[in-house]
Order: sequence, then structure tokens, then C-alpha cells
Amino acid sequence: MNDIMNSTSNVQIFSYLFVLDFGATVFDPQEIIEIACLKVGTKSKQVEDSFRQYVRPKYCGRLNGVTMNITGVRQEMVSSAPRFRVAWMKFMNWYLAAKGNHTVAFLTVDSFPINMHLRCQTLLSKMRPSDDFNQWIVLKKETDSSRAEPC
Repeated sequence: MNDIMNSTSNVQIFSYLFVLDFGATVFDPQEIIEIACLKVGTKSKQVEDSFRQYVRPKYCGRLNGVTMNITGVRQEMVSSAPRFRVAWMKFMNWYLAAKGNHTVAFLTVDSFPINMHLRCQTLLSKMRPSDDFNQWIVLKKETDSSRAEPC
């Protein structure tokens, strides 16, 4: 990461970093209820664009207190939001336009949001995520292997 953002380096590996996170329900099945992403320019070192979309869960009619406390997402934010398939299409349209022809990487605090939430949600929604989500840069060393259980 330091090499990518190092201001003294003349070579940038990526033009942009997309910092991606999901809010999800806490009980099975875990469903994505928020998609949030920042586009950070590696040269400008600034957030150049952002995306946020709430998602109405299909299997969890009402959000419970635990989910709301952990995610900050409230029932009124998801009640009239689109289901995951439509929300994901909106995100992908934004991402592809924001990416353009540039070399980019996804960045996440830990691999759980992309590795598990996205994988499980696309299985629930009978979708296949883009190959762009097969690799990402993880900022935090993972210490709890129990979080990586399959959906």
C-alpha cells in the first residue's frame, strides 16, 4: 500500500483505488443492505467520486436492533430501496463508468465483505459477480478464521 500511494514514487501501479464496503444483516441468511464505495485517485490522493445505495432485503422483512446498531442502517433507509439485483446493477454501472479504461484495484478493511457478503448475496440472488471482484487489497490482517465459513 505504501508503494502505491508513495508521493516520491514516479510509477503508479493503479490509477484508482475503489474502497468498497457492505452493510449486511447479522442473522442468516446474511443479506447486503448497503453498498458503499469511494473512488480514490492515486495521484490526487483524494476521494474523486463515491457511491452509496441502500438495499431492501428479501428474506429479512424488518431489520433487527443488532443489525441497525452495527451498520447504522435504519428500516426507513431500506424500506423503499431496490432489491439487491437492481442495486448491484446501479453499482456496476457507476463502477464501470468511474473505472473507464484505467487500472484499478479494490481496497477493503478485511476480506470478509467481498469474500463472504458479496459471494453469499450473489448466490442468494442467483447472480455471478464480475471477475473484477476476484482480487482485492486487504488493509487489516485477519486473525479470526471462523469468519470465513461458507454461506
